[in-house]
Amino acid sequence: MAGVMASLSATVFLAGALVAAGPGGFGPAPASAQACMSQGQAQAAAQAGQVLPLGALVGQIQQALGGKIVDSRLCQRSGRLVYELSVLVAGQVRKLTVDAAGGGY
Repeated sequence: MAGVMASLSATVFLAGALVAAGPGGFGPAPASAQACMSQGQAQAAAQAGQVLPLGALVGQIQQALGGKIVDSRLCQRSGRLVYELSVLVAGQVRKLTVDAAGGGY
């Protein structure tokens, strides 16, 4: 994902793209069945227009949270694609789930 994150800087309205992973927007992911994609599969999904490239969201996510994304995965959860992110905020790693299609909650 690093190549995608660095190469894209599209502006995306973030408010509708953030999905709370738990109370207060942070927390562990639910134990529901999910499958995560390889980096190549995630890049292909972005190129095919199935998801927004993570690079289009990174700056806004980091600015909104005052933190830095330290890990990311594109996964299928409950029939939809989501980015599962680990964000370093104030010395703590927080989990955040973002709707990869940018279609709200």
